[in-house]
Amino acid sequence: MSEGYDSHLVSAQVADLEKAKTRLSQVFKAQIAGFREACYQMFGYQVDVVAEAAAVKAGKAAAVSLYTLTPQHADDATAKLQFRMNREGKMQLVTSHYVQSRLSKEVETFIDR
Repeated sequence: MSEGYDSHLVSAQVADLEKAKTRLSQVFKAQIAGFREACYQMFGYQVDVVAEAAAVKAGKAAAVSLYTLTPQHADDATAKLQFRMNREGKMQLVTSHYVQSRLSKEVETFIDR
């Protein structure tokens, strides 16, 4: 009888831990969504983060992330800035046609310095 009680107790503890994990996940998602929306409203850029496909295929999803900033008042679909965080934790601007054609002076002044 003790064995059945123990398994029931363990099952109940596992269920409680699963509920706590689910609640924490929901709260975390809500907090992140609120933070992203606040940044968008304050600074005018939507921020999206994805692991690069090459890193995911190599099984290193957290090794390299690509951050995409999309302006609130973009005049075209290519008006995005992308940054890559390397393994040393430094951000690097990803060169694109938009960056080269529209922001070359700003990149030279603020990023390449």
